[in-house]
Amino acid sequence: MSLRILLLLLFSFSSHAQNNYMMMIGGGGEPKDIETTIFDNDLKETTRFIKQTPSWNTEISFNGGHSKTEEILKTLPQPSTPFTMASFNALVKSYEDKIKFGQIKAGDQLMIHINTHGAQGGQPYKTHLVSTAEGALENYDTLGGHTVSLDNLQNLAKLAEQKGIKLAVIDLSCHSGSIIPLANSKTCVITGTGPNHYGYGGGGTTFSGVFNSKLKKGKSLEDVFLDARSDYKDTSFPMISSPQGISVQNKLYDPLTPYLYNFDPKHDKLTPYLLTEVADAANLCRPFSQLESIEKLIAPLMDVAEISQSEIENFREQVQSYYEYLEKIRSDMREVGFDRAKERIEFCGEVKANPSQGIPKARECMWYSVENLMSLNFDNIIATFTKNANENTGKERAEYLARVKFLEKAIIKRDELKAQYPKMSQMQDFWKSYPDHQRTTYEMAYKISRAQQKVYEAMYKTSTAQGPNPCKDFVL
Repeated sequence: MSLRILLLLLFSFSSHAQNNYMMMIGGGGEPKDIETTIFDNDLKETTRFIKQTPSWNTEISFNGGHSKTEEILKTLPQPSTPFTMASFNALVKSYEDKIKFGQIKAGDQLMIHINTHGAQGGQPYKTHLVSTAEGALENYDTLGGHTVSLDNLQNLAKLAEQKGIKLAVIDLSCHSGSIIPLANSKTCVITGTGPNHYGYGGGGTTFSGVFNSKLKKGKSLEDVFLDARSDYKDTSFPMISSPQGISVQNKLYDPLTPYLYNFDPKHDKLTPYLLTEVADAANLCRPFSQLESIEKLIAPLMDVAEISQSEIENFREQVQSYYEYLEKIRSDMREVGFDRAKERIEFCGEVKANPSQGIPKARECMWYSVENLMSLNFDNIIATFTKNANENTGKERAEYLARVKFLEKAIIKRDELKAQYPKMSQMQDFWKSYPDHQRTTYEMAYKISRAQQKVYEAMYKTSTAQGPNPCKDFVL
């Protein structure tokens, strides 16, 4: 046998053609009594990519029980199962086994595409929870209903790194920036937003819609991300785990976080943020420090060809405008006493012992927040307790009278606070007018979101961060 033939045979036995795998999950948390979901437009774009890449080995666990969504899924050659905790855990386990036993080999690619509702991260989770199709979400921050933790992907990411397999985790849910820690030298993570913010679906102009529309054979995931990030229209903050992305996000995200919040009566992040800021007397200068951080970040970009001076000025002006607006709101809240609104004060009244009437010595107590003190009609409550005392005898009468005593103490404390904060009695009036004042905040946050896209892009392109970039290496 010639040396040439031997080498060819050795090469044919040792080489391995790259195989591509995809696990698509999502569509959970939507009400059961609707035909379609907010994920359907994104689903159409994702199924378009799946149809255009039939060589990919794809498994789908999506939705469950919405007829219009199921019609989209039926256009695929692969069957879909409802997205449940059981189906999620089974899929993750099956891919772990495929890696362990060599079905998925070094050089192969596995993409996990997640598009569902997501909770804000926090202990005890390293990533965050996402909704399954077994129940509807109850809250856009905490979800409620039925969920699974994306911490379950940690072992899969470790296995992929150990075996030289390219893994991509694309999470387009709310608060998806919480999964960035899954990234490693072989795992690319792309998120639809940051850990503190909502993501948006349902339309072709949102980041998830634009990103899914740009999934095309031959493009790297880094290219898809950067293309989509420069041209979406919502108030999210998409993230990527490339070295450049981590560098930019570590600098830009925290100081920009409050300026992407806006008031919404259904799922409002701005009001809790403002209340926390107003109550945090030790960090009164934090908003200004955040503004200074942003200024320091954009100053070096003035001479960068990737961004025009007018774009930088636009970003600066939009942030400055929102900063001044929020400062006025914070000032108004402090003026009416919101810096003490959540402070809780205990009031107590003694029940004197009277053995002949079977009354043991006791203590009646109640907590009231400062905000409660300003809003409750204590005169009416005292009148009710006094009436109840007069209609009862023995122990019950003594308890009602003790409650009257601590309510009288609450009135004294309320009057002291009103003297200290002359405008505190206007707290309820403030809340009544608050929604009208805050309706403009979406427009302000939206303008900042659009302006920061250019800043992010310029910072990304000029970043000198080094290291493995599995997002660039993962080619569709």
